[in-house]
This record gives sequence, structure tokens and C-alpha cells, in this order.
Amino acid sequence: MNCGIARMNTPQARTKAALFHDVHTGKLLRQRALIRLSAHTKEDLLLAAQQALHTAGHWQDDVAIPIRPRTLGPHQGRVLTLIGSQVSPRVWFADGQHWMAALQTLYFFTDSYERAHYLRPLLPAFANRDAFSHWLQHFSSRPFEAATIALILSRTSSMTRQLSALLAVEMDREAWIQGVSTVPLALAAQLMGRFDFQAPHEIPSN
Repeated sequence: MNCGIARMNTPQARTKAALFHDVHTGKLLRQRALIRLSAHTKEDLLLAAQQALHTAGHWQDDVAIPIRPRTLGPHQGRVLTLIGSQVSPRVWFADGQHWMAALQTLYFFTDSYERAHYLRPLLPAFANRDAFSHWLQHFSSRPFEAATIALILSRTSSMTRQLSALLAVEMDREAWIQGVSTVPLALAAQLMGRFDFQAPHEIPSN
């Protein structure tokens, strides 16, 4: 067992992750979220998140979109989650406006096919290995451990950097779902074996 995962991924977090990954429960959570965000369509939220990430030029969790949620009063200075204690995007109230983390919006409301659709256009060109390594080190609010980056680079050629970047996105999303603060080697190896560098349209979509 990876000790980093054991320290950070508590039984409660694992239970939340399992519920989120359950097809039926995950669907119910997203439906509940859309009811709370009834002033917006899902497509509007995803396009807004994509545009916010594009404008910011980075994908850190402080990049946010404005939202008009129901039953969520002002909570200045507090960071909440959209659906209580369940896996869902971070929300906060600042400057008279509710905000929701943009990348987490895409992680929550999309399957892997949709994520590739919205995020692939935002990926850099990755002119060389160093550029790709630098992106892996900095694109997420959950740092990729050095061993994780080394594993990804060892499985990546100049022709597969974009695909490897999308796989890294899936690793980051899984770390977010599991409530861990870094992307450890054990998680990366698990996801790499599952996805096995398939083309984005062939990536499993849970």
C-alpha cells in the first residue's frame, strides 16, 4: 500500500469516492447539483468553466466561474462544497457573488469523453519532453509526485504527449475524488493500467 494514500485517503473519503463512482449514485448527485444550479444549464456551466480556464492560462482550483445557486446563502470567507459533504465542486462567496471551481466543475459534471472535448483544446503544444514535464509539475492544485511524473514520462513519446496529458487529467480528477492532496505513484499506476493509453474516444467513461 502507498503510505501517502493511506495517510490522506481516510475511510470516509474512500466511501465518498465509491458513492461518486457508483453509476446510480453519481447520476443522482449530478442531478441534485443541477437542481441547485437551476439558473444554469449543464452546457453553460461547462462552457463557462472551459472559458475561465482558457482565460486564466492555468488550471488551479482558484480559477472559478460565477454561479447563482439555490438554497446556498452568503458565506463570506468560507469554502463549501456544492452538495453538502459529498464529492462535488468547491463553492465560495466573494464580492457579492457565488463562485464555483472551474476545473472541478468539469471533473464533476462530465464523463471522460466530455472532459477530453472541453480540455484538449486548452492543452499546450508540448514542444519537447521538458515542456511536458513542466506542465505536469504545475497544471494542478494537487502536485504530481516526482515518481508519478517519472512514470508518465517513461510511457510517453513525442507522438503521445497530448494523450498522456489527458491521462494525467484523469489521475488528477481521481485524486480530487479521493480527497488526496497529491497525485501519488500508486494512483497513477492504477489509472495508467486501466486506461492503457487508449485514444480519448476509447477511454472508459466512469
